[in-house]
Amino acid sequence: MEQVLTPRSVAGKYRFAAMVMADFFQDLHGLLSTSSDFDSDREETRVEMAVSTAEISQFAALAQALHEKLPCTQEALAAGGIDVKKAQMLHSLTKPLDAELAGLVEERVLPTAHELSNSEMRALGERYIQELDPHGAQERHERRKKDRSFTVTSKPDGMGELRLYSTAPEVQAAYQAIDQQVRNTRAKDDERTQDQARADLAAAVLAAGGAGSEGFAPVDPKIVITIPKDVIEGKQEHGAEMQGHGAIPGSMARQKAATASVWLRMITDPMTGVGIDFSRKGYRLSQAERNFLITRHKTCRFPNCQAPAVTADLDHRTQYQHSRVTRGRDMAPLCRRHHILKDQHHWGYEILPNGDLLWTSPRGTKILVRMDPGADPDG
Repeated sequence: MEQVLTPRSVAGKYRFAAMVMADFFQDLHGLLSTSSDFDSDREETRVEMAVSTAEISQFAALAQALHEKLPCTQEALAAGGIDVKKAQMLHSLTKPLDAELAGLVEERVLPTAHELSNSEMRALGERYIQELDPHGAQERHERRKKDRSFTVTSKPDGMGELRLYSTAPEVQAAYQAIDQQVRNTRAKDDERTQDQARADLAAAVLAAGGAGSEGFAPVDPKIVITIPKDVIEGKQEHGAEMQGHGAIPGSMARQKAATASVWLRMITDPMTGVGIDFSRKGYRLSQAERNFLITRHKTCRFPNCQAPAVTADLDHRTQYQHSRVTRGRDMAPLCRRHHILKDQHHWGYEILPNGDLLWTSPRGTKILVRMDPGADPDG
């Protein structure tokens, strides 16, 4: 009988691969930790695997960390609850931490890791690290700032790559300056993809030495930062988040708040933390209403999508032509790709009272997207 393939059955094979990799890391650590000739055995393993020296070193470091510092991550990998990229992400995040702090990060991140994308898991981990070790996080940020760089790399087939490494607000502002300009000026018959158009404009702006290049007019980038009152007042250093990135140090949040020309205050429900609703007749939203939804939701609300809400479409859960009313509680930001997917491929969602979205795929699969990705699954 021919096997019927479904998204769930294919995903099951992916989880099985993670379980096999957990055995690999356990065996690799067992081999190297008991070896009488570590360098030789590691090199022979590398040759047998036909991988690079850098790759076997990364594998060995992760295998050691899973055994000595992140045993719960090893268990989650062995159960198929996370994949190798997520294990590597937790290793990278907790590398500067002692074993006790690393264990606390594991304890908070792993319960919901199975439903998070890699970038969501990174953002959640960074949030907890800043909460658990705010002064260490600030010191590491200051050290990283000294590494900011702008580099060029040659790529095959006559291509090249520019890499900007700087603080998150500066990188977001630079990206949005290009992205918004492309969105504001692209002709309807432009056959380029959004990525291609952004690349063309960015290259033209840099080659021309700035805003004087053809086709570029400066725009005001919308950097959305959520800052708790205690962070503003300097009473705590954790809790601030930047849309499109995640947790940021309290000092950075206060610096940006001090220079912000526009403030948006959102009143939230004291029990759920969810923003208060609005309702209006008509399709178009005021800027205040757009700001409300952007700040409330932060990102595209399709499962595991981290596209910033500030660049997304604001979707009517029930298409406007059917309801003729715009209600905040029935709207959510969706990036253009997922907005089209929802409308054209029969995906749907409900917005639950606490702000979570319960999606239904065309096959009937239910997928919960939490307002807070780190929320306790049982509470």
